[in-house]
Amino acid sequence: MTAKTQRKLAASAALMLGALSIASGGAVLLGLKQPDYLVLPWLVWYNTVMGAVSLVAGLLLWQQRSRGECLAVAIASLHGAILLTLVVRYFAGSAVATQSIGAMVFRTFIWAGILRLLRMAARVSDPVDATQKPSQRLTSSSGVKNRRMRMACPPVLIFLCA
Repeated sequence: MTAKTQRKLAASAALMLGALSIASGGAVLLGLKQPDYLVLPWLVWYNTVMGAVSLVAGLLLWQQRSRGECLAVAIASLHGAILLTLVVRYFAGSAVATQSIGAMVFRTFIWAGILRLLRMAARVSDPVDATQKPSQRLTSSSGVKNRRMRMACPPVLIFLCA
């Protein structure tokens, strides 16, 4: 699979998951759908907002912009943090629906898969020369920063990633 195909597949997954999150969360927020399990209002809002952010990330990934990669890292990190929060609350005895935990596991694993695809695409499009010193691996022969370096941008610096 080519790097371009891997990036387009990652972008497509982000766009589909974003659209599904908006549709599902929007239906609950608008009262069109009433689940038969405990609904945490803050979680519905989170999922709906992150659905919109996922659409933005998907579009940026489709256009092969590095900010899309940073946004993907941020989304995966946030989903992981929310999943951890839900699991801790569940085992602490707080009211959390297992469906909510299952949905967050699904979202987190999909975003982990998206990040995996982006890492594979970065390796295919910019292979590391084993003869280079580690300090030389940060830039290619043209002086452009290596894609793997950009994939490591911390979520806090989303908008600073170039």
